[in-house]
Amino acid sequence: MAKQHSKIRNHLLFWYIIGSIVPLLFLVVAVIFYLAPVSSWIDLVELIRRTLAIPLLASIILILTLSIIIPREIIRPINKLQAAVDKMLRGERDVLVDVDTNDELAVLARGFNEMTKEVTEVKSSLEKDVKDRTSALLETNTELQDSKTAMLNILEDVASEKDKVEEQKTKIEAIITSIDDGVVVVDNSGKIILINIRAQEFLDINKDIIGQSVKESITLYLENGEALDLDIDNFLLDNRDVHIFPRAISNNNSQKQYLEIGLTKYRNNIQEIIGAIVVIRDITRSVEIDNMKSEFVSVASHQLRTPLSAVRWFLEMLIEGDLGKLNSEQKEAIVDALESNNRMIYLVNDLLNVSRLESAKIKVEPTLESLNQILKTALKEARGMAKEKNIKIITKDIQIVPKINLDKALIGQVLQNLVSNAIKYSPNKSEVKISLGEIGDNVQFSIKDSGYGVPKSDQSRIFEKFFRADNVTRMETEGTGLGLYISKTVMELSSGRIWFESEEKKGSTFYISLPLSGSKARQGSRSLANLKK
Repeated sequence: MAKQHSKIRNHLLFWYIIGSIVPLLFLVVAVIFYLAPVSSWIDLVELIRRTLAIPLLASIILILTLSIIIPREIIRPINKLQAAVDKMLRGERDVLVDVDTNDELAVLARGFNEMTKEVTEVKSSLEKDVKDRTSALLETNTELQDSKTAMLNILEDVASEKDKVEEQKTKIEAIITSIDDGVVVVDNSGKIILINIRAQEFLDINKDIIGQSVKESITLYLENGEALDLDIDNFLLDNRDVHIFPRAISNNNSQKQYLEIGLTKYRNNIQEIIGAIVVIRDITRSVEIDNMKSEFVSVASHQLRTPLSAVRWFLEMLIEGDLGKLNSEQKEAIVDALESNNRMIYLVNDLLNVSRLESAKIKVEPTLESLNQILKTALKEARGMAKEKNIKIITKDIQIVPKINLDKALIGQVLQNLVSNAIKYSPNKSEVKISLGEIGDNVQFSIKDSGYGVPKSDQSRIFEKFFRADNVTRMETEGTGLGLYISKTVMELSSGRIWFESEEKKGSTFYISLPLSGSKARQGSRSLANLKK
């Protein structure tokens, strides 16, 4: 670049000198010819030598001097520009050209300075952008590295949790396989996803049913010969967490096997219902023992009825004075004995009821009856007990319901048990509220007392045979614990339901529900109406 610059300067100097001398020579010659005409070239030369030698030499010296000074003054700003350009090419910043002339070079210098300033600013801006973007990229890269590390940690945790889940699943399957009860696990669509060996034995099936509908794959029967409906779909939709089916029978290997079937919902970690567990328990031995006990109770009760009836007959004769007149103290003692005897007779009758209900000897003989009339009879029999305790029976919610097919004696027994219990376990001067009406396809009866209520811990056993809640046992000594058991059994025989709601020290509400289509007939050797005969 410097060599090229030197050539340009030399060319400029050469043409500057030529351009300065030639016009001067022409001017001198013209002046000579004009002022002193000559007749020959010799004269002209001599004239020039005499007149112009010294001035011409001085002019040449001056011109040479100027030719040195003037180009230097011209070249100096250009050198400054060149030096500034070289500095910029080397990457220096804030490069400015100081030109103090007022010509085009000064304009060029100012333009160069402006350009340098803009280039510096652009370069600074670009460097800043590059720095910022580099910093952002580094930060992003750091975040990506952190994310990668976190993802790897998560994957490790997931793998670890997966191993734990598999281990837990293996343990659960091992436990389910080893327990003595049959277990069938179904999903929320009723499809079987797990079945253990005991369930396969109880139901005479194999693992091939996994993935099939439980209703289509498992067949069980009730004691009356009807198929047991494992309605898991409705169970998953209602508000029950546990449901126990009536006792079922499986004819596995031509042997009658009694099974207890229970349903339990199971949920995921956010409490969503995702399926149900069917628990199957072999209760054949318990049923056989219970049948033997029932047979014993039946025989013993039957044998007790005759002497108890005879004792009642003799006590009534004594009270009536058929065997002689009694004084007041004797009569009072005989009346107490008669009441105790009657309680024994009631207990024997309840035991016989239970025995015949459990041995399937009770007939169900539905006829078209008015539930309003049956309730009216039960209330009439209970008014004496209510009057003794000054309990008000509120019946304003009793509606007239259609007549339905039912066994009058069986349903009458249930209503009598519920009404008498409500009065018996309510404090003096309290209220008992009764309602009756249609709800959907059913007739529903309810009775609400103001009594002791059933403790939460005892509610699951309230319909068990001979069971009485602890708080009632401490306050009421009378009672066998058979009334609700009989009521539940009767409602099941009558195609109905019985349930309750209770809170301790705030009373209980018992409900029964019968379909408008009525009860189905059932074969047996005795009817409840003829039980006392």
